[in-house]
Amino acid sequence: MKIEVVYSTRNPLAKKFARALDPSAVRNAATFGTAASVVGTRRVAVQLQQLLRRKGLAVSDETYSCKARMWFFNREKPDEDDLKRAADFARAAAKEAGPRARK
Repeated sequence: MKIEVVYSTRNPLAKKFARALDPSAVRNAATFGTAASVVGTRRVAVQLQQLLRRKGLAVSDETYSCKARMWFFNREKPDEDDLKRAADFARAAAKEAGPRARK
């Protein structure tokens, strides 16, 4: 199974990446991210979920988000606990995809 991670500031790269995905090569997707505002990250995740679904991908309804450093805010984020939860989320999303996932 291949996992792609896209870094995005204000998400133009993530949208570009999602638009370029070939549905014949990618069957399943899950969204996650970091931002100074978790609410903002979830809003972006929903937009990406919609874009990926329009491409015909199976997209997890769940998303993971956590705070991230921005200027002087959240200076210690993401921390080890955030990264562990992100890894747990990725494993659960891959398990949810089950046999439909490509290896």
